[in-house]
Amino acid sequence: MFDAMVRGQMNLGNLTSHLHLMPEKPLGAQVKEHAQNTGLTVNCFGDLLELTCLNLTYSNLPNIDRLTLEYHYQKDNALIGTETVHFEEGDLQEELQDYMAFWKGQRETKGVDIEEVWKCRSCSYVSICEWTKTRGTVINHTKRMKQ
Repeated sequence: MFDAMVRGQMNLGNLTSHLHLMPEKPLGAQVKEHAQNTGLTVNCFGDLLELTCLNLTYSNLPNIDRLTLEYHYQKDNALIGTETVHFEEGDLQEELQDYMAFWKGQRETKGVDIEEVWKCRSCSYVSICEWTKTRGTVINHTKRMKQ
């Protein structure tokens, strides 16, 4: 959302609707006075929001292209480590849409990548998992072929 504001691509109507904001709400006298002292003429929240987005659009702020992930131990919230990763909004949106398709019943479950098979040991659904059964059949077949 912040990147969209900086790029000038924020749809303020969607933002105010989604957050149940009232852009037509008049600003208080002190807010108007403060805005006037900084050279701005605003009457309502929508005016202030538009000027804020316009200011961000013409600022020299860079787009966000890296995220820092923090890993915490759940028991006592102790920091385990951090990792900085490249962030590509399109890739994230694609992955989120894939997850949402599962939760909305629009796609079947998928097994983990072979490198992450270790996760199956702690999965509650391993006994009924088709992917695990299929993987086991493939592994057994491969073993027999090597003998």
